[in-house]
Amino acid sequence: MVATCNAARYSPAAIRSFRHKGLERFFTHGSKAGIRAAHAPRLARQLHRLHLARRPEDMAIPGWHLHARKGDLAGHWAVSVRGNWRLLFAFEGEDAVLVDYQDYHSGEVMGRMFNPPHPGETIREDILPALGLRVTEAARQLGVSRAALSRVINGRSAISPDLARRLEAWLDGPECGPSVESWLRQQLDYDRWQAEQRPRPKVAVVHRRAA
Repeated sequence: MVATCNAARYSPAAIRSFRHKGLERFFTHGSKAGIRAAHAPRLARQLHRLHLARRPEDMAIPGWHLHARKGDLAGHWAVSVRGNWRLLFAFEGEDAVLVDYQDYHSGEVMGRMFNPPHPGETIREDILPALGLRVTEAARQLGVSRAALSRVINGRSAISPDLARRLEAWLDGPECGPSVESWLRQQLDYDRWQAEQRPRPKVAVVHRRAA
């Protein structure tokens, strides 16, 4: 009898629907035609994390100002993009739905985000400025070397399981802030995209023998 196995599927939580078509095009194809170009870097970081989040608290990044909406939008959440602009979303189970992009004063699972950013960018561009910290002090608080943290936030090293645990504890723990799993899902998604941009590796195929 030939041994068989079921390959593990890459099936993270996902954005299932968008309200804002321009935001959807940015997510799926990288087009900035339907969004403000100046918002693109932060929106990319926020959408990548949202796509892999399993609960609203995974979006509780310092400086993003995660908050629950009230009134007609009760059950929805929002994070700050810039100025009065917000990224809005709801959750159905572990999937984000009805993702929108709004100025406060003015179904189908999405496949993959186009060119997702390295999760270290979120630390560099959002967390450190929001907390008023330099790399040296952040590294001290996290209990890692400055060089190690610098490599991560500049995209030269991955967020390891150990660093993900430190980030979770640093940002208020699993109940109130981003979880270990959310950091690792982001890193895996980034690594997978980068690997898929390179030529497919040539490997020898293992031929399984009958038992």
